Amino acid sequence: MIGRHDFQRFSSSKKKKGGIKEVFDIDIYQGGEELEITICANDFLHNMARIIVSTLLDVGQGMRPIEDIPRIFSGEETASDPIDPKGLFFQGAEYPQE
Repeated sequence: MIGRHDFQRFSSSKKKKGGIKEVFDIDIYQGGEELEITICANDFLHNMARIIVSTLLDVGQGMRPIEDIPRIFSGEETASDPIDPKGLFFQGAEYPQE
């Protein structure tokens, strides 16, 4: 998922324009029973973070193969449903200095 892709299929938005986003980094940390997933991108579509997280969790729990990720981008598969937003928070934004 790292890189510049059309993330429209990882969004619940009905709009079909502007799906190209760049994900710079996805970090996954586990501490005890808690799991923290941090996604750094230049922009997000509606529910994009929630759908990426739920899809990654499904892959990690063996509910779907890792090969589904490129298939979702190509439209051969559908992404997982958005994960419940409880525990999801916006950490911050960085803007380029001009």
